[in-house]
Amino acid sequence: GFNGTNCEHIQEATIERIGDILGSPLEWTFTSPGWVDAQDHIFSTPISRKQHVDLVTTVAGAGELTWEWSVSSPSYWDSLRLYIDNDRVAKIYGEVGWTNESLRIRGSSTHIVRFRYRKYSYGDGGGDHGSLRSVRWTYCPANTCQNGGTCVEQPDGFVCQCAAGFNGTNCEVNIDDCLHSSCPVGATCIDGVANYTCTFCPPNTCQNGG
Repeated sequence: GFNGTNCEHIQEATIERIGDILGSPLEWTFTSPGWVDAQDHIFSTPISRKQHVDLVTTVAGAGELTWEWSVSSPSYWDSLRLYIDNDRVAKIYGEVGWTNESLRIRGSSTHIVRFRYRKYSYGDGGGDHGSLRSVRWTYCPANTCQNGGTCVEQPDGFVCQCAAGFNGTNCEVNIDDCLHSSCPVGATCIDGVANYTCTFCPPNTCQNGG
């Protein structure tokens, strides 16, 4: 994160490098002062009391945000935070090593994702910075498609390719195969999964195990 003859210069991360380091195709912007290029992660540049450093992007539609972060800060007030739109949804402070996190975002609108290292206290302690790496956004959160369906990402969202016998946005509907059955007159159709059974015994006709 530093260069120069005596390592006196901070090696600030460019927008292109931030995308490479985070391993994310998301388009990022940041406020000045910015972030330091530490090769495999970025960390916030040194700041004074009541300053903050932001890293911002937008995501559209429903999906899952995953990231790794760590922090070395002197107090509760100096912290690394995550905001979705204007709501703070996560925060770490003190001495916290690399931690994997995830957040499910629902709805069809566009959301502002903001990572912020905020310094409020007068004191210095630890490294006095927040660090980020491996920030990912996927339109296919775990278990999005039900009943064996496969989630396929699209430019503006996702579609579920359903297994035989199911449909619906998330493959949550078992198709009623009896709607097009060829059961003979007088038989009862019992729906299965991608099949059906014809029976001349109405349900619960025989009692007590009969």
